[in-house]
Amino acid sequence: MTAARALLMKYLRRCYPEIPYEYRRRLILGAVARAQKAAHSHYAFEHNSHSTEEERRKLAANWASQLSFWNMGIGESARHPGLKISRAIRQMTSSSLRG
Repeated sequence: MTAARALLMKYLRRCYPEIPYEYRRRLILGAVARAQKAAHSHYAFEHNSHSTEEERRKLAANWASQLSFWNMGIGESARHPGLKISRAIRQMTSSSLRG
């Protein structure tokens, strides 16, 4: 177990004792996975918002919107920009491979 995970496990045990031990690791992994997804989305937004390509600017706007919804606690069940983003990335990747 990494030091960071051990600290998080200790924090959960101390502050949220009602969470059963067997769920704490899953909770931490889920939180870390979501934090990584948010960080990736933020990176993509930052590096595409001023692109010369309109499609990349649209993607950046979608990522910014997605981040704002997550920030308000509204999950993907309320809005699905990730689907548009995934489709657009595939299109951009396939067109850049062709050209």
